[in-house]
Amino acid sequence: MKSSVPFRSSPLQSSIPKERSLSYAAPPTPQPQASRAAFTFILVTVLLDFLAFGIIAPVLPNLIIQFEGGNIARAAAITGYFGFAWALMQFIFSPILGAWSDRFGRRPVILISCFGLGLDYIFMALAPSLRWLLVGRIISGITASNISSAFAYVTDVTPPEKRAKQFGYLAASFGMGFIIGPAVGGLLGNINLRFPFWAAAALRDDWHIIAPDLRGHGDSQWSADGNYAMTGYIYDLAQLIHGQRLGPVTIIAHSLGGNVALRYAGLYPETVARLVAIEGLGPSPKAWAERSATPIAARLDEWIREQRGLAGRLPRRYASIEDAFRRMQDENPHLTAEQARHLTVHGVNQNEDGTYSWKFDNYVRVFPPYDMRGQDIKHLWSRIACPTLLLYGKESRSGNPADDGRAAPFRDATVVGLDHAGHWLHHDRLDEVLRVFEADWHAQLLDAEVIFPDDDSKEKLVHKGKELLSQYYHRPSKLVRDAEVYFQLPLVNPATGEALDIPLRGVIDLVNADDTIDEFKTAARRFALEDLPDNIQLTAYSYAFELLYGRPPRDLRLITFLRTKNPDIDVQVTGRAKVDYERLFNIGKEVLKGVRAGVFIPSRGCWLCKDCEYDPDCREWAGNEEVMVGVQAAGK
Repeated sequence: MKSSVPFRSSPLQSSIPKERSLSYAAPPTPQPQASRAAFTFILVTVLLDFLAFGIIAPVLPNLIIQFEGGNIARAAAITGYFGFAWALMQFIFSPILGAWSDRFGRRPVILISCFGLGLDYIFMALAPSLRWLLVGRIISGITASNISSAFAYVTDVTPPEKRAKQFGYLAASFGMGFIIGPAVGGLLGNINLRFPFWAAAALRDDWHIIAPDLRGHGDSQWSADGNYAMTGYIYDLAQLIHGQRLGPVTIIAHSLGGNVALRYAGLYPETVARLVAIEGLGPSPKAWAERSATPIAARLDEWIREQRGLAGRLPRRYASIEDAFRRMQDENPHLTAEQARHLTVHGVNQNEDGTYSWKFDNYVRVFPPYDMRGQDIKHLWSRIACPTLLLYGKESRSGNPADDGRAAPFRDATVVGLDHAGHWLHHDRLDEVLRVFEADWHAQLLDAEVIFPDDDSKEKLVHKGKELLSQYYHRPSKLVRDAEVYFQLPLVNPATGEALDIPLRGVIDLVNADDTIDEFKTAARRFALEDLPDNIQLTAYSYAFELLYGRPPRDLRLITFLRTKNPDIDVQVTGRAKVDYERLFNIGKEVLKGVRAGVFIPSRGCWLCKDCEYDPDCREWAGNEEVMVGVQAAGK
């Protein structure tokens, strides 16, 4: 597993000397910069205040009911008292905290108030009785009285002509906290009534959680024609992240949601920082092979028959919540009674006749007659750049993805299976799943040990990297047409028309608007100029460009970042002709012959294979597995 460290700010800002940055940017005025920074601090503080407050709103009444032994009438009255106590503390302490902020400063009062509010939520999560819970509400009312200080802070740091707009943003942050907080609190309350209090305390500093319902699930709308295409799910997720400007995000998804998240992360890898897929890889390779063996006409006929069957089937109705609860227990034997009841209560709608039906649309169960090709799905998985955690239940039918090869295309994936858990392992073994999350998260935060040569060090390499980035940043730039251009094309001899039976695959780093191809390298020395015409990689890129764009590239530029004592950037320019494409074809043809004859075998035992984006392609070479087995047997 790779180790990674999240950075709060970009190191590139310090890599460019101040005098250089001032040469192309207008000198900043101190007042707007200070105002923006201060306002951002206040906006985030207020949003987290009301987000944390909103999280506990849906579960506090239920927690009081629990303390009152199920007496709803009594609990309703106590909930009112709690609300009165909280509002009274606001009324009393808002002017007090405002006065303190005038005397001691805005920032200290706001920071101490935020710290106290976080402690208060932990206090309420541990409260053993109603009295202690009331004390927690009183503390919350006191520590959440920092709004007057927040408004005063904005007034202090904002020019008069901009205050109305800033106050509007501040009011919007109140609303966002009240909108998102209760939704998250209701979802977390399904796990445990006290869980939102812990989450409220923790999320104030680090997280903003969104838990959308997929089409046909939960409270989302059902499809009018019963069609639930994978492309629709991916589009919904893409629009959510793009429209709300949320990236980079951490995604935790289960089953169909995991399948959607994995494909999205491969489509837009730069928007996902971490990914956890719980039983999200889809059917096992064996199941896929059996389905693929069925002719498309038969698959379409089966799909139409299933759709017709569901059209005449009404959603099942349960006479009571208890009947639905027993059904939930029968289908999920690992669930505790409390878990099953909460899932049932929040997973059903009451019909007009008083019966209950599941929110889930049965049409979602119908497997589509066709999907993306297997190799396309693997390609998307291979593009995922973030650390990925693949969880599966050992009692599930999906199987171990590490054993059946589904985990192979991932660049940085960890596979974990849980005993005594089925498809819903986050329900069956919640504590164990959370333990795995925590262990994997901390593992990603650890610094991997790096051994440097005697004449090198971390500080020297960082300095060289910054210097190289600064040099590249200030170089004359071209207009970019495309970046990271993936291609999968037939390899054809231009002289004879002969084609290989496997495609040529690769990724072009950069395509400029003037049809110049840029290939980036890092090295300790310059590439020899006489070796440039024989560089097969550049030949392949030129060949692919001509097929993709219908014309030859103008130039091929090899841009090398030199890690020398005095860091430098070396640019070499070359070109290609038809004769080079013939040579590329002949090399590919002879290498493929060697692979299939057992003369040349790609070694996948190398430590580089784990991070090689072409490792899945090696696995697809026909006869490769059989040849390797035969060679190993002969060696014995």
